[in-house]
Amino acid sequence: MNALLILVVRLLIGISLGILIMRIFRPDWGFTGGIGMGAAMVAVVYILHLFKKNKKE
Repeated sequence: MNALLILVVRLLIGISLGILIMRIFRPDWGFTGGIGMGAAMVAVVYILHLFKKNKKE
């Protein structure tokens, strides 16, 4: 799989989980907070992956 497809799949899963988590714990925030949380989770995954990759070198 190419990198773009992996990014799209991770974003879809992250946004879906973000919306689900926000609807469970903060129902008053709505979908925009869930989308932001999902995008933030995906960003954290990529940042941690960069740290891990740099540490191995």
